[in-house]
Amino acid sequence: MSGRSIDRIEKDGKRTILADRYEGKRFGGTNDLVVKKDGAIYFTMVWRLARQRQRPRKELDFAGIFMWKDGK
Repeated sequence: MSGRSIDRIEKDGKRTILADRYEGKRFGGTNDLVVKKDGAIYFTMVWRLARQRQRPRKELDFAGIFMWKDGK
């Protein structure tokens, strides 16, 4: 799922997926990420990359700025 999710790498090296979908649909390709002091994570999803690769699993047909906070 590399590039299609926001992951946290734990101290033991294990990956924990924080976000990989919007309204039940998988992200096309996550990009730029910022973490605020309150723990909110803002990131972009690049539609252009998903379109260029013509991924058959493409589920979102738009690019956007997303926020993940408190598990949502």
